Amino acid sequence: MGLKVQEAIEEGNDKDFTLACQEHHKAAMAFWKNLRGEEVEQLPAPDKRERKKASAWLLAVDNMLKVMGLGGFGRYIQPKQVCERDKPENWPILGISIDQGSDGWTGGHYLLNEMRGGVLVLRDVSHRLINDVKLACQDSHLWGSLLVLIICFNSDHGPWRDARWYQEGKTGAHLYIKSTHPQQCPFFAAYFDKFLAEANMEGDLGSEEVAQHLFNSIPTAF
Repeated sequence: MGLKVQEAIEEGNDKDFTLACQEHHKAAMAFWKNLRGEEVEQLPAPDKRERKKASAWLLAVDNMLKVMGLGGFGRYIQPKQVCERDKPENWPILGISIDQGSDGWTGGHYLLNEMRGGVLVLRDVSHRLINDVKLACQDSHLWGSLLVLIICFNSDHGPWRDARWYQEGKTGAHLYIKSTHPQQCPFFAAYFDKFLAEANMEGDLGSEEVAQHLFNSIPTAF
């Protein structure tokens, strides 16, 4: 209902604004009456809205988890039939830290409530988490290593293209490949087999030429 009010305000339509406010008021009153145990008038279900951005968020995070070797969302989803599930103490838990954006918020709760995912949604702490992690990494002189890891994980999805740290990583990627080679990069060496698996090139594991080609392509991840 709140979205209808906002849309009416943006469009400057006074009639739609009045109707949307009335619908919003009815829904709010029905909610509180239901909490008090009072009889509530059955209201028509609101129109479903497409959540294409939430779907894109789910696909992107699922791919990142697979790239990092964590198996994607499927690892954290339990079977629908209770008898087919493992003991609760053996369920893997995925912690998702998101801000107040509707894409991650919707996707996280879809995993939790609709897909029976073992998901822990951390509310509105992502900015504090990344700032705390960044400060800790800077104090321990590991911030540069973290930027290299971000490059290796090829995290090219997200609303951070104009962020300063993203630009630092982008610039650093070009400088990094000019100053070293695959055999001297511990991060690239550690994940080289996973890069090949993702590209269906497992047969080229021992090829120095392929390793050099993939290493040189790191900046194109941005």
